[in-house]
Amino acid sequence: MKRIVKWLNTNKWLFLILITGAILRFYKLDFQEPWLDEISTLQVTDPTLTFSETNWLIMNRDGFPHFYFLSLKFLSSIIGHNIFTLRLFSAFFGLITIFYVYKLLKEPVG
Repeated sequence: MKRIVKWLNTNKWLFLILITGAILRFYKLDFQEPWLDEISTLQVTDPTLTFSETNWLIMNRDGFPHFYFLSLKFLSSIIGHNIFTLRLFSAFFGLITIFYVYKLLKEPVG
């Protein structure tokens, strides 16, 4: 508990930024209807498709990143295949990005 309090005192701005980022990313995550690119992603990551069908869809569209879609397909098969899962995956990595950008900018140059 003392380590957590010490970390919060040392990194209070980072903590506040992370809390704000989490609220902005996760609040009403499935409020809007899916956008066109999200519908396309839902089609590609459908858990009922075989791996070869998913791979064919990825290869025949505009340069989609394989790892992203395969990770999302795996997550969809565990949690459920819906717009919430799709947005949750991206929002989670967006939140992690805030932390790593902070750490990167905090490092001294040279």
